Amino acid sequence: MDDFLTPVSTVKRQPQESRPVIEVIRVEGIKQHTIATPEEALEALKNHPDLEAVGNILKYLASESRKENGFNLVAPEPLSASIAYTLATITVPDYWRLLKEAGQNRKNLVRLFSNPNGLGAVLGRLKPLIADCRQKKPAGNTRDPSGHIEDLLDILEETLADDGSSSQIWNDIQGHAKNPIQLKLMWKEYVAQTASGRLLSIVAEAEDVLKERGTSRATSWLANGNEYAAWLGRNMALFMKGNISVEDSVPAVTEICGKALLLGFTGVYFVIVGFQSLIWLTDRIVTSILDSMVKDETSRILEVFLPKLKIHEQRKYFNSVITVLTTKHLSTVSESIEDLPLKPSKTVSGAAAILHVLTKNSDLLKDHVVTTLTKPALPALDDSLAARRSVIAAIAQDDGK
Repeated sequence: MDDFLTPVSTVKRQPQESRPVIEVIRVEGIKQHTIATPEEALEALKNHPDLEAVGNILKYLASESRKENGFNLVAPEPLSASIAYTLATITVPDYWRLLKEAGQNRKNLVRLFSNPNGLGAVLGRLKPLIADCRQKKPAGNTRDPSGHIEDLLDILEETLADDGSSSQIWNDIQGHAKNPIQLKLMWKEYVAQTASGRLLSIVAEAEDVLKERGTSRATSWLANGNEYAAWLGRNMALFMKGNISVEDSVPAVTEICGKALLLGFTGVYFVIVGFQSLIWLTDRIVTSILDSMVKDETSRILEVFLPKLKIHEQRKYFNSVITVLTTKHLSTVSESIEDLPLKPSKTVSGAAAILHVLTKNSDLLKDHVVTTLTKPALPALDDSLAARRSVIAAIAQDDGK
């Protein structure tokens, strides 16, 4: 093995954007020999191979992860964590921009980060880089960490760009977890990274230091509370839709739905969106879910999963559904203060139909509706006659039950 990894030459490459010189050590034998084990892949990555060798390593790791019993970075094991750490600390800063230019193996690298281990490695690497950027160091002594931050943000954006990324990660976890406890812990970690605000907070800090350094990179959507909440809602909608009939996935769905209600409890987030409330953030998530329901012409996802949430979570989501329906749809309904019969409205009827589906089998939500109608607990009902009409019409269909 030592002979196989004997350095034979060193090439200095000056990437674009005036980044400092990167040393790329060509490792003897990489091109002639196929990587056969993850241990060999890790050792080769640590020795800074050339671009072609990196491509071979990424292909090996990606192909292994697609095998039923192949090595993967999903399972929380020491070797997986070491490879994810090496990819984040060595491979990304040294090769990411070269891979983007070459147009090869870029997707393989991104795919390797599409799991809790990979995301954790990126977030863990961002923290010290952010701290380095905030320290005043003499110019030229070390490589500017802002370039590393930009590359890692690129990785995060591409890893989470798809609305089905949560579904894909859940499927990977199911496929590679060794037992139910490991499965639960792996999913809980992903949910903590994305739905609780950890990722949003760290990316926001990273964007803040990049702005302080005057970089020209466009602000990441991952640091925008509005866009991030909308993305999370779309992911949740697809995840629920794909698991309506899968009883084993119910705990995973309720985990991410419940944790999403806490997304606003990140100090950096409030700075970004201008001190918007937690209720507002939940509304953005619910907006995406309702948009998905309208698109598919079905209310099944909320009908099935809302009753499975904790009591206080059900109330929060139901309140948010009323608020979103009011602001996005019922605001167009004309309201008259004259003492005249109200005209029928298809919009009011449509909103009432959605609310009825959510309350018809839930005494808890029926009682909650009565409470919100009789007490000034929800601004949407206090400010909109159309909203009150919809809620009353929804519970009126219960024939006095």
